[in-house]
Amino acid sequence: MESNVIAQWAEKLGWPTYGLRLVLALVIGSVAVLGFSPYDFPLATLVALVALWSLWSTAGSWRQGAAEGMAFGVGFFGYGVSWLGISLAIYGGVPFGFTWLVVLLLVLLLSLFIAMVGALAVWSGNGFPKALWALLLLPSFWVGAEWLRVMIWDGFPWLLVGYSHTDTWLAGWAPLGGTLAVSFAVSVSAGLLWLLLRSVQWFPVALAFGLFWSFSGYLSGLSWVEAKGEATQVALVHGQVSETIKWDSNALMPILRAYEQASEPFLGRANVIVWPETAIPTFLDSVMPALDEFTQRAAQSQTQIITGVALREDTIHGRQYFNSIAALDGSLRYDKQHLVPFSEYYPGFAVLSALAKFINMPMSQFSVGELPKVQPVAEQQVGLAVCYEADFGLEMAIVTPTTDWWLVVSDDGWFHPSAMAGQHWQMTRLRARELGREIVRVTNQGYSGIARISGEGDVVAKPRDELAGHLVSIQAYTGETPYVRYRDMPLLMLLSFSIALVFMRWRRSKKVS
Repeated sequence: MESNVIAQWAEKLGWPTYGLRLVLALVIGSVAVLGFSPYDFPLATLVALVALWSLWSTAGSWRQGAAEGMAFGVGFFGYGVSWLGISLAIYGGVPFGFTWLVVLLLVLLLSLFIAMVGALAVWSGNGFPKALWALLLLPSFWVGAEWLRVMIWDGFPWLLVGYSHTDTWLAGWAPLGGTLAVSFAVSVSAGLLWLLLRSVQWFPVALAFGLFWSFSGYLSGLSWVEAKGEATQVALVHGQVSETIKWDSNALMPILRAYEQASEPFLGRANVIVWPETAIPTFLDSVMPALDEFTQRAAQSQTQIITGVALREDTIHGRQYFNSIAALDGSLRYDKQHLVPFSEYYPGFAVLSALAKFINMPMSQFSVGELPKVQPVAEQQVGLAVCYEADFGLEMAIVTPTTDWWLVVSDDGWFHPSAMAGQHWQMTRLRARELGREIVRVTNQGYSGIARISGEGDVVAKPRDELAGHLVSIQAYTGETPYVRYRDMPLLMLLSFSIALVFMRWRRSKKVS
């Protein structure tokens, strides 16, 4: 039926059917982005997957399925992560044409994962009952591709479809299996809707859809962890410093004084005051004399000042530089461990390293840190993460059992103004839910606030808000969500079962031929 409708429209438009299908896939991919922040329309992502399932169910060959998946990916990632060009062109000094060539190459690389799903979907479509294909195989292929995208090389965890449902009942799956489990639930929901649209006996499918969402709602109301002790008072100093002036040496002292002035009202009131990633836009040792008086006042008021800052030190490997979180009194230091390719380091491949000649990012030659991710802050055990690190739930889950809460510093100004800041905050909120720990997030030109374990977010400042301090209460928790305990293992077992089914189908087809 879907194929006939597309063919009829192609005939009316005078287009080849194959070409119209690719255009539809491209448009559908763009629509899917509307489920993510700052648009926050999760139904759009769900409907887009239903439409993609429909295309793949009527594709003539696995090659056509791969092409349609590629087109979907170009629309999806081309619209969803186009903000990467802002960082390269405006702040990295990369020529405009070369910037969008780099972004296009990344989009095409990411789209290959969806092309792989399309090829597998069409290839397996005739070998299994439609219900099994739509409710197990397709979700498994999709989530398997997302898992690969997060895990291989340095990973790119952006636009996992689970994030689009941070505010729906499907988010109740996050504490069980993480963001990927929510992605699986979204894919299953798309499969149920696809079956509903093409089924003559619609009532059983509608009932299954209602039961699945009702059970998800039940999961959404469960609490997996317990509150621990009294809330801790933390002051967040939200930054509003444009990258165009931040790295100007003449702006250094005004920036330091602005952060000091915003922090003054909270000395003695807050247990700890936190500044964003690289709030001090130079190496810490070079500005400590200028911060000495403020540091002394903080010590007298028994308030710890923690900031994102670059550190340098001489080691047996030579002079090394770190993107770090540090306390001005020297009581805390954490060096970022999961660095961002092309902005914090350049991969060792010869061709990729050559790109560094075109990119002029400040502070872009960092080393990987080795200090513990969990350290004492205000007499509690706090997990520490810098920007990109907080997008990898598995890495955070490994150490979460020893944490009371998480502290994340970020500089979203590299991509300001764009949808990136909203996407980042949405990811943080779902992360708090999957880990069962509140997350304090302090940003420059992003969303600053606390992500609660319910997935709700207490935003104290947004990307365009002025540089200012905000007092918040952070609650410590104890216990483990199933995801923290078992991590990706249950989901990988399910994906392995699906792969085994496909392998058996392949073996049967080989015997028949």
